[in-house]
Amino acid sequence: MAETTNTRGIVLYYEPWRDVDRSYVLYTVQFGKVRAKAMGIRRPKAKLAGVLEPFAEVELYLIASRYQYKIGGAVVQQRFPAISQELARYNAALYCVEVFHRLTKEAVPDTALYLLLYSTLTWLDHAPYSRLVVLSFVVKLVQQLGYDLLHTVKRPEDIKVLRWLASAPYQEVQKLRLDATTWQALYQGVHLWLYEYLGDDVQSEQFLV
Repeated sequence: MAETTNTRGIVLYYEPWRDVDRSYVLYTVQFGKVRAKAMGIRRPKAKLAGVLEPFAEVELYLIASRYQYKIGGAVVQQRFPAISQELARYNAALYCVEVFHRLTKEAVPDTALYLLLYSTLTWLDHAPYSRLVVLSFVVKLVQQLGYDLLHTVKRPEDIKVLRWLASAPYQEVQKLRLDATTWQALYQGVHLWLYEYLGDDVQSEQFLV
């Protein structure tokens, strides 16, 4: 008998698989990042159609197969509707999810990472769009993964801001106003670090406002 389990997860992305199926990547509380197939989800009136959408937090019923999981069922817990209604929010969420997906490893659960992603999507859904919040998310994520970004900027004042972004709550980050020179230094430092670590650009970065 196939092993089955329930866990909560956030949909990172999906792609078509075969004729009527999809292959999903999700970050779950119990298993970390996992790949899972949803069979028949592209058929008309499929039960899971509209449930497993990007950024949604869902309660998952997973069935373990030989190589990866199959999704036996899912119930939406949080959908973040405002993200899909405003282009700037959507592009920001797309960027955050892509960076999260590319920096995290599969099958390494981390509750702190899950909560960071969830809180970021919640903030993007409820608060006015802020590019500094998006930058702060990357700084927080990189720090939680055990890497250091401080060497990516030179001026002491930029180092101070970067260190602050790693720990400050989004409520405070939202209020911060930076001059153009400081913003450019921080943005370019993070961009170059991601490029060097990943080996190429973050594709969704081009759509950020």
